[in-house]
Amino acid sequence: MLDLCREAGLAEPEYGSRPEWFRVTFHKSRAVGTPVDELGLNERQRKAVESAQTTGRITRQEYVLTAHTTNRTALHDLKDLVEKRLLTRVSRGNQTHYVMAAEFTK
Repeated sequence: MLDLCREAGLAEPEYGSRPEWFRVTFHKSRAVGTPVDELGLNERQRKAVESAQTTGRITRQEYVLTAHTTNRTALHDLKDLVEKRLLTRVSRGNQTHYVMAAEFTK
């Protein structure tokens, strides 16, 4: 779990327990703020970034479903997010997914 959080650029989770329960708290990326707001993202891209921050990654198909758009538009938008250095493309082909770029997760 710690490695996955680090790979996604997220802070380490916090753990807590009592005799009757156990809790793991995951923290959102610290990417939310002025730099991201100044990138001129459209609403679809904002939803994709929010999803990537929440889950640690997003695929093209998840983008299509999240943004209610076509495959072609999803590819264009994701390429734009990579060019703006907000997302980083990981892998190729069927395994391709995108994670928050390091400079937006610190």
